Amino acid sequence: MQLKGIQPDSTSFVCTLDACASLAALDKGEEIHAAVMDNGCEGDLIVRNALINMYGKCGNLQKAHRLFNASSHPNIATWNALIAAFSHNGHGVEALEYFYKMQSEGINPDEITFVSILTACSHAGWIDDGREYFILMKRYFDVIYTQDHYVCMIDLLGRAGRLEEAQYMINELSIEKADVAWLCLLGACKIYDDYERGFYTTERLFNLSPKVQHPM
Repeated sequence: MQLKGIQPDSTSFVCTLDACASLAALDKGEEIHAAVMDNGCEGDLIVRNALINMYGKCGNLQKAHRLFNASSHPNIATWNALIAAFSHNGHGVEALEYFYKMQSEGINPDEITFVSILTACSHAGWIDDGREYFILMKRYFDVIYTQDHYVCMIDLLGRAGRLEEAQYMINELSIEKADVAWLCLLGACKIYDDYERGFYTTERLFNLSPKVQHPM
C-alpha cells in the first residue's frame, strides 16, 4: 500500500497491530508502533487500544501498562486490553486489581472482561473465585454467558481435577466450541490419569473433528 503512495490511517494500523498480536510478532509490532508515532496516530484511542493488546499478547507488559497510563480517558476496550494482557501472561492478581479499578472508575465489565478474568482464575488455579465470577457476571452484571465463558470454566474445572463437573458443563455447549471444550477435558484426563473418561472424551472429539490426532 505504501509503495503505491497510499499512507496508512488508523484502520490500517489497527489491522496490522492485530496481526502482530495474533502472531506474537513483537519486533514487527514495534516497527508498526514507530510508524504510528511518525503518523501522529498514537493519540487515537482505538489505535492505542490495539497497541496495548499487541504488547500484551507479545508479553511486553511494561509497554502495555505505559500506554494504558498515558490514556486520559480509557474506555471499556482499553481496560479490557490491559486486563487481558495481565491474564494472558499469568498475572492473575494484577488482572483482578484492574478489574476492580475499572469498576471504581464507573465502567462495568462486559463479556470480554470476564473471559480474561475466568482465564486468569483458571491459570492460577482459583477454582472458587472462578465459580464466583462466573455466577456474578450474570446475576450482578447481567452479562449473558457465551461459549467462551463455558470453555474457560471447563478449563478451570479440568485443571482443578473436577472432571465430572467439567464434562457436565460441556453439555451446555453447542457444536461450535464443543471440540475446544473436549480438548480441555482430554488434557485434564491425561494429567489426572482418568483413562476411562479420556477414551470417552477422545471418542466424542473424533466424532466432532475426525482429523484430530489421538493425543493419549
